[in-house]
This record gives sequence, structure tokens and C-alpha cells, in this order.
Amino acid sequence: TIQIIYAALTSLGQRNLKKRIAYSSVSHMGFIIIGISSITDAGLNGAILQIISHGLLVLHFFPGRNKL
Repeated sequence: TIQIIYAALTSLGQRNLKKRIAYSSVSHMGFIIIGISSITDAGLNGAILQIISHGLLVLHFFPGRNKL
């Protein structure tokens, strides 16, 4: 959980969008790991939702580079 907070706070201080998204990704992966390691339906569903939403957000921020 320290990693999630540290990455989120570090991403706020970044001016470069790529670095901000990189630190944000580290924070999101922490939430995904917590959801998967809970081994409950709610945790696994939350992890899947987080994976999908993070992927869509990254596609939104880089529309010219990521083509479906």
C-alpha cells in the first residue's frame, strides 16, 4: 500500500505526461495486485475493472500512438 500512495503522489508532481502516466500505472498495478490477492469475487472483479479502465485511459491519453 505504501507503493500505491508513493506512486500516486509522485505522479502528481510530474509535468511530463508520459512520466505521469507511468507513475499512475504503478499505482494502478498495486490496486490490481491487492484485488487479485484477495481471492474473492469482488476483488477479482475489481481487478478486472481496474485493468480495463486503465487500458482505456492510456488509449485516451495517447490517441495517435495506439490504434485499435
